[in-house]
Amino acid sequence: MSGKKGVLKGPKFNGRHTTYIDAAEPLIVAARDLDCITKITIGPIENTHAHGSHFRIRPQPSGALKLLISGGGASQTLYIHVTDVAMATAALQQVWDEEAK
Repeated sequence: MSGKKGVLKGPKFNGRHTTYIDAAEPLIVAARDLDCITKITIGPIENTHAHGSHFRIRPQPSGALKLLISGGGASQTLYIHVTDVAMATAALQQVWDEEAK
């Protein structure tokens, strides 16, 4: 698990959870830097016994994105509030794909 200093700084972050799994870090950094993303809420970490890393984006009716991330035996959900769903989805998927290489 992670929680490196400086990653969660800024006005976009909301919520009580300030730790994140290593697999989520590139997505959090990308979301923090994208103009089409207005708020990031980090959910609790749950232990899993799954191996490998997985990522899913699920659009929400409220105009937000629900990101389901797993890796390193843990999973986490991020809620990303956006102004442009298509742009945010494409950018986050590209970050994940680049990290998976």
